[in-house]
Amino acid sequence: MAILGISGSPKKGGNTDRMIQALLEKSGKETEFVNLSRLKFDPCRGCCHLCASTNMCGIKDGLHPYLALVRDAEALVLGTPYQMGHPTGFMFNFITRLECFHHAHIALLKKPAVLVSAGSQKKEMQLRKGIPRFETMVTHGDQIKPLGHIYYNSQSPPCLRCGEGQNCKVGGYWKYVVDRDEDFLNKTEVSTDLIKSWEDDPELVEEVDLYGTILKEM
Repeated sequence: MAILGISGSPKKGGNTDRMIQALLEKSGKETEFVNLSRLKFDPCRGCCHLCASTNMCGIKDGLHPYLALVRDAEALVLGTPYQMGHPTGFMFNFITRLECFHHAHIALLKKPAVLVSAGSQKKEMQLRKGIPRFETMVTHGDQIKPLGHIYYNSQSPPCLRCGEGQNCKVGGYWKYVVDRDEDFLNKTEVSTDLIKSWEDDPELVEEVDLYGTILKEM
């Protein structure tokens, strides 16, 4: 396995999934993709007696078959949306399971990875919160070395699907997209029609092309 793409998005086929898949395709290499929300798996249970001697997790659940691919891949593409300013629980639980590679030696030492993330906050805000949290999780203990981080300000929080976005003054659409502008909110029909796609953002397309080329030339 040359490159493994892992998405922590709870939505199959969303912006995070599609950015990861585009990077895999542009690499031109053998790839595999998995959306963690489709697997049944636990976070690390701290049962080191099952992994200390083997450097492989002993929990035989839906994630287990992919851990060997993580270990053996030439590079990784890891992606997550942000929920409440944090990577999703799916991505967090996945990262905790990499603890099995930290016994006797670091099996993922300097493993190259491209990071992908999406959220409703502007990038300068995410640079203070979500993005550093994701990068710290991934690079803990020198287990993974990011080649770069692609962030898409989708301006498409779950409010666009929930049915209450027109009246809600609590959620991400009110706070981050309309910037608490009541007149703008009243003039806009809040619906799934407002959901944006990364493919329509020329700067994002250029970034994905760039990192796809980096993966290809590794």
